[in-house]
Amino acid sequence: MKTKDRILKTSLALFNEEGEPNVSTVDIASELEMSPGNLYYHFKGKEPIIKSLYNDYEVEMLDVLSAPINHPLRIDDNWIYMYIIFEEIYDFRFFYYNLAELLSRYDTLSMRFTRLVDAKRKSMTAIYQHLRDQDVVVMSDEELSVIADRCSMMFTMWPTWSRLSNPNLTVPQAIHNGVYSIFSQVTPFLSAGREEFQELLASFHAHMMSKT
Repeated sequence: MKTKDRILKTSLALFNEEGEPNVSTVDIASELEMSPGNLYYHFKGKEPIIKSLYNDYEVEMLDVLSAPINHPLRIDDNWIYMYIIFEEIYDFRFFYYNLAELLSRYDTLSMRFTRLVDAKRKSMTAIYQHLRDQDVVVMSDEELSVIADRCSMMFTMWPTWSRLSNPNLTVPQAIHNGVYSIFSQVTPFLSAGREEFQELLASFHAHMMSKT
């Protein structure tokens, strides 16, 4: 692995575990058993490390979020898709733990993160639009917009909420609860004869929780 990649991998792990404000470039260099000068040769401080990590996260997330827009998902595939989104968020969770303060310090990321939030909203809009087209749900355009906004907000707040409300959950449990919360949003809008979707949701949750 190249030195720059090792620096980024170690930085990401430290930021996720310790919190980005609590980690200095000296800490990163120490973890890597290299001199601060050697680290500085590759990254001139913590800001370029954070921006490089965000570049990686943004590329991955935008690729994931575009999937249901470019190709409508089958109903069963929506479950897998939600897990992928939550796993991506979890892998770069330090961005979310201290989001407002982080964006205030690195203002060039603010507009980019806003675009990412909008991409989440568009992805959820496409998913629920497709469910509506398949007569799985019955909702107005306004209701669909509200649900898409709510889900985008849940994605954004989930890392902090999960850590504060259920700190003892395993990672799979926390991600599962996130997926369950997203799909629970459609329950009031299920069309007649779609009780099986609600039953699937309940049995899925019960089955997963019995394994944790």
